[in-house]
Amino acid sequence: FVQSQAFLDVLSGSTVTELAAPAGGGSSAAFGINSSGVIAGAGVAHNAQVVTPVLWKNSTPQALPLLSGFPNALATSVNDSGVAAGIAFSINFTLLTDPNATGHGVIFNNGAVTDLGVLSGDASSMAMGINNAGSVVGFSSNVPPSFALQLTGLLGSPSNKYRAFLYSGGKIYNLTEQLVNGSGWLLSFATQINNAGQIVGSGLINGAQHAFLLTPVQSP
Repeated sequence: FVQSQAFLDVLSGSTVTELAAPAGGGSSAAFGINSSGVIAGAGVAHNAQVVTPVLWKNSTPQALPLLSGFPNALATSVNDSGVAAGIAFSINFTLLTDPNATGHGVIFNNGAVTDLGVLSGDASSMAMGINNAGSVVGFSSNVPPSFALQLTGLLGSPSNKYRAFLYSGGKIYNLTEQLVNGSGWLLSFATQINNAGQIVGSGLINGAQHAFLLTPVQSP
């Protein structure tokens, strides 16, 4: 994390509001916002070793709970009910690559945190987006999470090391396996889902990297 404060740039072009870190100080970063202005992100302690998931309501930080067994977490997205998605993780930030790093996608809801798990055979996962129905998208991987965290889904190269997922109704689904016209596709990263259930992200089509849009269809 860059040692800087997160800011909300109001579209009037004249007002910038500082989003302070939770109690204890340090820096902060914002990653998502809902229609009523609730913001999802994280606070980072001065030693850059403790990352706390945060929702800002009226610019006031509210720390979210941690998943048992994971000392850090961050929130990447929040829906209009104030339910957030993100990742709980354990990473040694002093190492460029931590072979013992672990991370699971999570949902934060009214003081509770839900572990989304990983796709079969994988080691880690991360939730990137959540819609108003509570459906969550992200990616699951057979390698430990890196210090880049959510930036992996935005800047990482799609590959068979990463698989896009949908979490809905308490189950996690491999999105590539849900395609009805997906010959040649490997969906690596799902980054956002809207209230119509459409999903965007990036993947490989016949070995070439492309963005994708998934649109739900009725089952036969």
